[in-house]
Amino acid sequence: MNGLKKQVDNFMDHRYLFYLLTMRDVKKKYKNSYLGILWSLLSPLLDMVILSIVFSSLLKRNVSNYPVYLLTGRLLFQFFTMGSSVALMSIISSAPLIKKIYVPKYILTLSRICSNYIFFLISLLDLGLIMLVTRHPVNINILWSIPYMLLIFLFTTGVGMILAAIAVYFRDMEHIYKVFTNALYFASAIIYPPEIVPEKYQFILQWNPVFHFLQGFRRVAYYGLAPEPRNLLLCTVLALVSLILGVLYFKKKQDDFILYL
Repeated sequence: MNGLKKQVDNFMDHRYLFYLLTMRDVKKKYKNSYLGILWSLLSPLLDMVILSIVFSSLLKRNVSNYPVYLLTGRLLFQFFTMGSSVALMSIISSAPLIKKIYVPKYILTLSRICSNYIFFLISLLDLGLIMLVTRHPVNINILWSIPYMLLIFLFTTGVGMILAAIAVYFRDMEHIYKVFTNALYFASAIIYPPEIVPEKYQFILQWNPVFHFLQGFRRVAYYGLAPEPRNLLLCTVLALVSLILGVLYFKKKQDDFILYL
């Protein structure tokens, strides 16, 4: 308990720095563009239009209201990949700052993830807009999407902290992870329903942790059903295990970062 209190006190002492770093990343992403942060709204919409044109006619028998189906999977997956990817490079890209002054290193990683979470929350306006335009039925069960959004944040934070620590020692991790997330996209049933995957390949989906977060979110947001207890429990366990492992591994390695930067 003393260790946890110490970490909380440390974060509170540096909360303003955390805020500044998070807002810096938010402003920096679209700094030189005319539309600025509006791209967080436009980019998912444009992707949705293109993918809907390509796949909606092919999957119309399996999926109704394909644009909403697509967004309920793609937005969560995009946060996971972007959040974990920027976390991966957070320590390396902050090397000049780390060498000059003392900064709690986890704040550098956490601020990157949080800035992308802000973009994710903004992009959810697209989902609400498309639901409204297409008159997609919505009920009280959509409120269950909030726990899933929190769980994917915790899961991404854990993964991001592990990746950030590994990348300091193994610089090729950035390129390997990019290939991995590209493959993961097609193994997460984002653009197609999982039911069309042959039985012999279903294990790929089941062993993919991200798939379970997407399925849970889709169940409450797209289908309007109450969460499946087994899925909610699994996602909770995955999120907490990821976060605990990430924090422990990052804490174990952080004192040696300066030697490799």
